[in-house]
Amino acid sequence: MEELSRLVQRLTDTSCDIETRRKAVEGIRDSQELWHTKEYGKFLEQFLDPVITQLTNTQPQFQDTELHKLRSSLLEVLSKLPPNEVLRPYARKVLQLCLQLLNSDNQANGVVAMRLLLDIAKGLVRTSAQGYEQVFSDAVDFITRLYSHFPETYSQAFITSPANLPNDFSHTFRSLKMVAEAPLPLMFLIQLFPALAKARVPAMVPSMIAAVCQRGPDISALPGPPPAFWEHERLRLEREQMERREKGLAAGPGADSRWHEQVQDKWREALLGAIQDLKIGQVRTLNFLNMMVRNLQLGLQPYPDQLCSTLLYLFRSAPDTIAIRRELLAATRYLLASPQKGACFVNNIDEILRPGTLLNHSMASMDTLKPLLVMTMCEVLHHVRKSFNLDQLSKVVNYMAICVADRSLPYHCQSTCVRLSLNMVECLYSAFKRPESDMAARKQAQSLLSKVAGIFVSKLQALAQSIPTMLTDAMADQAARLKVQAKMLDPEDTDTSMVLYLQAPGEREKEMNDCKLVLQNVVYGAKTVLFSIGYCLRCFHVMRQWEAQRAAARAAGQQEPQAPAVPSQIPGVGMPDADVRTCATLLSAGLACLKLSSFTGEGKELYEQFAEVFTVMEPRDFTDIFTTQMDTLFDTMAADADALAIAAHLVQNAQVGRSFNAVLAKYLTENKLHLLADHKTKDALLVQKLFRLVFLGLTMEEGEMQLVPFILQLVRKCLEAATTQPDPIAYLQLLRILFKHCHVAREPLAHLHNELAILLKGALDTLLAMLNGPNCGQVLKPLLVELVLLLPAALRVLVELTLLPSMVKPLVMALQGSEELVSSGLRTFEVRTAGFSLCSMSVRTPRYCQCKLLD
Repeated sequence: MEELSRLVQRLTDTSCDIETRRKAVEGIRDSQELWHTKEYGKFLEQFLDPVITQLTNTQPQFQDTELHKLRSSLLEVLSKLPPNEVLRPYARKVLQLCLQLLNSDNQANGVVAMRLLLDIAKGLVRTSAQGYEQVFSDAVDFITRLYSHFPETYSQAFITSPANLPNDFSHTFRSLKMVAEAPLPLMFLIQLFPALAKARVPAMVPSMIAAVCQRGPDISALPGPPPAFWEHERLRLEREQMERREKGLAAGPGADSRWHEQVQDKWREALLGAIQDLKIGQVRTLNFLNMMVRNLQLGLQPYPDQLCSTLLYLFRSAPDTIAIRRELLAATRYLLASPQKGACFVNNIDEILRPGTLLNHSMASMDTLKPLLVMTMCEVLHHVRKSFNLDQLSKVVNYMAICVADRSLPYHCQSTCVRLSLNMVECLYSAFKRPESDMAARKQAQSLLSKVAGIFVSKLQALAQSIPTMLTDAMADQAARLKVQAKMLDPEDTDTSMVLYLQAPGEREKEMNDCKLVLQNVVYGAKTVLFSIGYCLRCFHVMRQWEAQRAAARAAGQQEPQAPAVPSQIPGVGMPDADVRTCATLLSAGLACLKLSSFTGEGKELYEQFAEVFTVMEPRDFTDIFTTQMDTLFDTMAADADALAIAAHLVQNAQVGRSFNAVLAKYLTENKLHLLADHKTKDALLVQKLFRLVFLGLTMEEGEMQLVPFILQLVRKCLEAATTQPDPIAYLQLLRILFKHCHVAREPLAHLHNELAILLKGALDTLLAMLNGPNCGQVLKPLLVELVLLLPAALRVLVELTLLPSMVKPLVMALQGSEELVSSGLRTFEVRTAGFSLCSMSVRTPRYCQCKLLD
């Protein structure tokens, strides 16, 4: 502390010259970190009051003098003071000093004073704002005065001749750099004093709007260096030559052509610096205004169009730095949060969609700000989507295609882009239905809808490639986390340090959840896309028919028919081949992506929603798509039991249920029956489950007619396999499932019974031969008996083919078997007996049957 006392004494000694005092301040500055310890309070006691006295009693300097350097050194020391509780007793003095400097000093010291004011406000005033109301009022007065002088400052710098560019020695009120520094402290003070802000800030808005909307100068039209600048540079050159001669060196070149070029370059550099300060100040002021609209509900109704056009102008002309671009994007989002909700962007949407407007081509800004840019663009486009024309919709769809396909974007950004693409589907659908849309416009809308479908498919294909690796990593992270948690719950584990390792889901798990959101948005939106495409195609069909009728009437000299109104129920029209291929890829890629449902635990719901996508398709297109993708679907269901929900959902759907039933029955009968040879495998169980779903089609309208050919083929193959396979139980179980569905049908399956009549005798002989054969064990016997009883045939057919005597013995065996067989036997006996009494033929119960039953 003795050294500090000595330096402070030298600083306050009026007999010392300015150079000596400045060196004393530099000594304090160089060792300042040593005083920021327990001695911080004593340092402030000895140092702060002399510093404030020096800055208060000396005159501000507007030239590069020794006194200016002294004042700047003192301010630099003050700016490095930690704003903690030790400084609180002196905070009011420091703030008053800052405000005094802001109102009277030059630009260089004013910038430091403004930043010091912000630091103390953040560190000390924020925790206890009471008593600092006058500081807020004085700061607002200064900033109001600063913006009121802005037109004059701009005119002196860029309009009048000779130009007078602001520099470090300009007054704070004539400084463009101060305009760039002012908004942030003002924004913070407004948060501390909201009641005072509502009374004071609105008066500042017009001058701020005027400053923001001021277009920057055209550099090519600005004059060259003014005479004062030339004179200043000439004097500097002469001083440098004199110093070199005093040192015994050559004087160097004089004011030659090279020197003139250097002066021109220096002037241009100063000019560009002033323009940059102007743009930065405008950007920050615009950001401040937009934030005030949200926080203070300022009424800016007369200004939104001006603010929007200024915002886009600044996007084009402001410095291409990450900080400035981030502030511009933040200002855009603040403007969207205003009561107008982005209505001011409607007239500027073409400018926004132009490449390079919101984000320049700098690689730094592209890599760093791309996620923020995409989110901001999506928000803007979402708010103005209802005003798009078809050309703008085309640009938006192209932009979304690029963003959705960009794997460098985080998944939450990709998810937002997918949702916006779905919003574009709504816009395209509305554009197609507009009465004023001609055939060309509707064709363009339909093409863009197909492109959106392609965007979704491309996203699924990309996810399908990355999901397996992501799934493996996420499951490894989850297993490690659960292992740690299990160890923590172990009562025998005394390692209490394990508590420190209690983890939330890791990055890989969070990434999987974000990826799931992308997949959900694609799945939920794909149905809307396909429905819209189908609607457009049906409307095209109606319009083409009308045009053909109009052409025929014109050729025949008859009155032309009126344009048809689009009916609510339009007959189905198939998709073009390209769209069908897109849908087929959608199915295969979607099934590959849905593997992540095993990790998220939402498999069944997600699979059902994915199946719902294809229910809006025409049966012909649906059949073409699923016929080519049944292998992929079967493998997916074999790997994930939840995927069976797809088949269950499609079978029961009224629109495509019959088509899917036919495709599934054909595929299983022709390709998967051999899997039943080993009834214990998962594939065999899956085949049986799928056939159960197929047989549900017997209860649907026209389902019997579609399934009869496959059922006949199925019965033949099962009977053949039952006699040739060493383990035929799975084939017999499949026949039992079929026969039971035939019996529980609501209406008699007359067509199926007629078609099966030619197989009845052979089927009964095969079953009886197996029942009486040497390999009929305790497992097969009940199954064979039940199959005989459940043979789907009308009583008339059984009588005509004289098959009843052969069925009596199995009936008796059923009555002597388990409870389930007894129940089945009694039910069969009741049905047959009732059939005899109702039969139109005079048929009596055969004596052989009576004897067997009496026994």
